[in-house]
Amino acid sequence: MYYKLLRWVKQQWLHGGEEWCFYPDEHTGINWESIIEVIENTDLHKKKDFAPELFDIFPKRRFIRVQDHAQVISEKEPLVQAIDLFSGLHRFSRENGDLIFTEIFGEQDQHTFFEPIADPEKISRGNRSKITVFHKVYKACSDKSMYISFKERRYLWSRKKEKNMNFWFYEPMGELDKAPKKGGPSA
Repeated sequence: MYYKLLRWVKQQWLHGGEEWCFYPDEHTGINWESIIEVIENTDLHKKKDFAPELFDIFPKRRFIRVQDHAQVISEKEPLVQAIDLFSGLHRFSRENGDLIFTEIFGEQDQHTFFEPIADPEKISRGNRSKITVFHKVYKACSDKSMYISFKERRYLWSRKKEKNMNFWFYEPMGELDKAPKKGGPSA
């Protein structure tokens, strides 16, 4: 999964150069050296059609080199904390999009006028807190024109992936292609 994520990110940010650094949270238990070896040997132009240039003999290939990587303690790295926050909000929106929509936008949206509003007694305090954080972060992102959206799909998604904020949700390519589930391999 990390390999797929890193490859996808790098394909989206081709203008970022071929030298790359990344700093994941230290609690992942991942063998980064093996992932780096694979990612450095992956042609990022693979499966993409590029018009050949006049004097090209061989097709263009593009490989990255991971210049530096280190696991970091998220409590000491504000950027990793922000990534954790957005990752958590994205997952929460995927799992509770209708509830979030009803709580935040239900009264403003005419399409939901006759739909029942969620019973305040049935929303846990934890979810109510998450909805409050979601609303504040979503509003701040909207105010800063970060090109993320929620209302249309009822989960966080990137309207312009070339902008600063990108949400990536893994979708299996086949029946045997399974994303890891929370709680380990047996979950």
